[in-house]
Amino acid sequence: MGQPDIDLSIDQEPVPKAHWCRMKAVIAAMFMVLVGAALGVGMTIMIMSLENEDVDCQTACPASTDSGSYTACWKPMLEINEYGFPFLQQHVATFLQNATDSMLAMSSLPPMGRVSPPAYDYAADAREVARVMSTIVTQAQKDEVKFFDSKLDVALAIIGTLLLGYGLPIEEIVLHSIGETSAVHDAGIAMWKSKLLHSRIRPTSVVQRLFPDETLTINDGVEILGKRFQALLRVMPHSEFPSGSSCMCQAIDEYITDLWPALSLHSMGAPVTFDAEVTHVVLPNPSMASVPLTGTANPAAEGYTSRTLNERCGESRLEGGMHFNASVPAGRELCSGIGAKAAQTTKLLAPLPAASSATLRSVIASTPPCAADCCADSAPCTQAEQAACASNCTGAWSLPWFDVVDVRVKAFGLPDREIATSTAAPFFQADRNHLVVVGLFGAVVPAIQRHETISFSSGSRTRLTIWFGIRLQQIRRHSWH
Repeated sequence: MGQPDIDLSIDQEPVPKAHWCRMKAVIAAMFMVLVGAALGVGMTIMIMSLENEDVDCQTACPASTDSGSYTACWKPMLEINEYGFPFLQQHVATFLQNATDSMLAMSSLPPMGRVSPPAYDYAADAREVARVMSTIVTQAQKDEVKFFDSKLDVALAIIGTLLLGYGLPIEEIVLHSIGETSAVHDAGIAMWKSKLLHSRIRPTSVVQRLFPDETLTINDGVEILGKRFQALLRVMPHSEFPSGSSCMCQAIDEYITDLWPALSLHSMGAPVTFDAEVTHVVLPNPSMASVPLTGTANPAAEGYTSRTLNERCGESRLEGGMHFNASVPAGRELCSGIGAKAAQTTKLLAPLPAASSATLRSVIASTPPCAADCCADSAPCTQAEQAACASNCTGAWSLPWFDVVDVRVKAFGLPDREIATSTAAPFFQADRNHLVVVGLFGAVVPAIQRHETISFSSGSRTRLTIWFGIRLQQIRRHSWH
């Protein structure tokens, strides 16, 4: 159906498009790239490098069929910060309407015509948003919406599963993370370009305008006037169509499906054959109650496979009231193929010899920490015994020794050393290499969580790149093409 004969504008003046153009933004990408030479492991924090120019911010938002006005375009919503200060949103990363293949790490942009402009019946679709929200009545359901809202939580839950569920060495975990970060990065660029071209209004703005004095039932059985309607979580400052979460989780699903068969997955000492319909990519919450480092509740009582992660990631956006129905399948369609391409490229970073039985693990040739078994039992060692262990790790390439069991207890919040060393629990698989990287993550995750974008105002062109580790762009130019 067409759009309703009604003005969907808001009381506040929309932010002028020219003002959006002056906003300098750099997307905060997710982190971690490859091995530091001295330690054998390392981490890269990537703040995506983009050249931002003042651009002509004209979108392809269609006029409504009745009046010819741009009433269905994205509208900035009024927000209030933690200090009670109200402010009007600005659309994130408007320069990405001009994104090109050169901005992607491992893929190319999909055709923007792959998804068609939605023919929303806003009155009916807005009521459906409220109806779906009204089905969210338990804490577990709300935890799931929150979990999928943060792609950092999704990434860390998958990393935690690779370590605790399958005992992967840090080198394979890092290889996974290079590609998974790149897949999400590339999907994000494609998604934002499409959002800017379609520029569609969010359900919050529609409900508040169409049903201001109507009582609606939303999550937890709460009854509220339409003019006070809010989504379950904060609505991000960018347009509604297509869904970014469904786009990114489509890429994650494809990436895992194509890469994980090459990884050395083991459970209880036996090799695991990856199956996208069966193999957990996020452990059930009895085995991993919260996301490592962020502490976000793991909502999956039965865990997630790559398929169920993809499905629930998209559906949770509808349950949270952030999207209309058409956005979720459109996001998946837009980003189809991006994750598979990222997996293909990632495997080229550690190519397996042709017609060989060599495994990815043997090609990467992971190195255990020196004196890995020294004072690694449930009984604590004396200071003299610990000093003796440390004396075995003084080489130029040695990872400094520390009491790995004590750090496991602290890192995973375990009750005692017995649990940290028991083979009946997964924590014994965390060696010093893993824990060093966990410590590095612990230092940067709080800063990543505070930002959805980073803005700059100096000059008409801004380039920001932070590297700790190796130069991804150099590897990309010399190895990927």
